This record gives sequence, C-alpha cells and structure tokens, in this order.
Amino acid sequence: MLWDISALLKNDKSLMEQFLNTNNVNNALDILKSNSDINNKFNLFLKEYGHRCAEELNFSVPRWREDPAFIIDVLKNYLNSNSKNPHEKIEELKMQQLKLLEDLNQKWPKWKFYIFKKALKRAQIALKAREDFKSEAVKHIALLRMSVLRIGENLTQRGLLKDSSDIFFFNLAEINNLESDENYDKDFFKKIEERKIQLKKYEDMELPGIIDDPDHISIEQKVDKKLDTFPLKGIAASYGKAEGIARVILDIKDIGRLQPGEILVTDHTDPGWTPIFATVKGVITNRGGLLSHACIVAREYGLPAIVNVPNATEIIKDGQYLILDGNEGTINISLEASKK
Repeated sequence: MLWDISALLKNDKSLMEQFLNTNNVNNALDILKSNSDINNKFNLFLKEYGHRCAEELNFSVPRWREDPAFIIDVLKNYLNSNSKNPHEKIEELKMQQLKLLEDLNQKWPKWKFYIFKKALKRAQIALKAREDFKSEAVKHIALLRMSVLRIGENLTQRGLLKDSSDIFFFNLAEINNLESDENYDKDFFKKIEERKIQLKKYEDMELPGIIDDPDHISIEQKVDKKLDTFPLKGIAASYGKAEGIARVILDIKDIGRLQPGEILVTDHTDPGWTPIFATVKGVITNRGGLLSHACIVAREYGLPAIVNVPNATEIIKDGQYLILDGNEGTINISLEASKK
C-alpha cells in the first residue's frame, strides 16, 4: 500500500518535490492531505496498519498512527528508488515457486511429491495464521497503550506528571498511589529521571549470544568478543548475491539514512522494519536463524540475506562496498569500491 502511495506522489511532480524537501513530519502530512486520493490511501494504511511499529510488543513504544515519522521516511525512500514494484517482484517469485514445484514433480516419486505439497500448503496456511494472530494481538497492545496514556494525561493535567508518557516508568502500585493524593510520593519526579537513566543503561548493555543462567547476568558485565575480519561468515538465510554500499542502522529512527539500493546492516529486524525491504539490495544481521523475521521477509522479497554474523554492525562500516553471497553465507569487502 505504501508503494501505491509513492506511485501517486510520483504522478504529481510538484507535490513530490515538496514532500521530499521537507524535514518536518507535520508539513509532510499536510502535503499528503492536499491530494484527496493520496490522503485517502494514507488514512486507509493507518487504519489497517497504524497499530504497528518497531518493537511493537512493547506497549510503551508509539505506534505508526501516533508517530508516522518512520512511514514518511519510507515513502521518501520509495520516491528516490528505481527498484522494481514489489507487487511485480512477488508475482515473479510466485512463478519461480511454480517452476520449482513442477521440477520436483518431475524428479520425485508421486507419493513423495504429494506429501511435500500437502506439507507446504499447511505450512503456508499456518504462517499466515500466525501473522494474522500476531497482528490482532498487537492491536490489543495498542489499545492497552492508549488506555494507559489516558491515565497519564489525567495525571499530567493534575500536575502529578510532567508528560503523559512518563506513566510507563511506574508499576501498578505506584500508579495507584499517584491516583490517591494522600499517598502521593513527592520523589516520583526524581524516580522518573532515575529510571530513564537506568533504561538507557539497559539499552546499551551488551549481552552474550546465549544466556544459560539469567541469575548470573550482571548489568556491569563486559562481554568478551573478538572482532572478526573479512570475509565474514554467517547463516545463508535467503539465496542470491548482491553488491552495494553498506548502511549500518542500529535504531529504526535512523532509517532515513538508508538509501535505495544499499545493503542494510543491523542487529535484527521485526515486523516494524518490513516496509524498508522493498528497496534494499540485501540484509545482514548480528543475530537470527533460518526462521527469524529478516530471513522470512528477505525470501518474500527475493533478497539475499545473511544472519547470525557476530558483531556485523561493529565490523562493517557505513559506506563500505560489500559483496554479499546469500548462497554461501559470506560477506566480502571491495577495498577499491569502498574508497570511491
């Protein structure tokens, strides 16, 4: 749907230029509203998918409906892209799948192909059901978020909080105390700031790849790690080869730095990252297995992907020219191309 919105914007050169040249989200939204077809399509997108975001299982994270900055960045990325329409890509992949099935039908005994085709169909149905269920669950998380924010707004109006989103830094007992003036703890403002610092500390923690005993994990511990050198090796998660400039993105808020045709290098992805897969050449992640989000979506888009590359986001630097082999799970660097 976002690709269709970008296509409508491309049909109006003046509007597209205005949209690309503004760095203000509200201005960008006003530009979209100025065209009724685009506005209707954008509102339909938010109605269907506005409950989603990166880290969508964390109800303290704003949804796309509340903060569409990421969606604006994705639209700009699409407008600057010469990538093939993702709808066409999907149709091509469907044709490839049919051809592979026909090849297997010719090679395998009938009984074997029959069992495989039945299992494949069930897997396809189950995967769709899983995603549909998760989407419904995330809708309820979004509703829960709005309910909690409403309490935060009420407490802010009473002068008990500085910002409604500060409500997420309290537990239920503390919220009940906030609601009761006689139990109001005057140190709550101080607690908020302390917990924000604590949260940042947790976010910056480096954890080992495998945690076998959570009781022995210390927030002060340092993870011993050895930074490998090229060629890097990971799990070949989605077949294909690609060459291009690496763009290391550690926070989805920085997705505006990613240009069409670049190779995305990140720690991991979740459904909130999906729209950006339409214009990248390949994907590399620090973590993940064959059924992780980055792998599944890369296969859907026909992109080469390599996951479980330890410390990839530290070894690979922005602007390096990478040679990615999704068949073998190897990543090389072209020194000459990287210098240009």
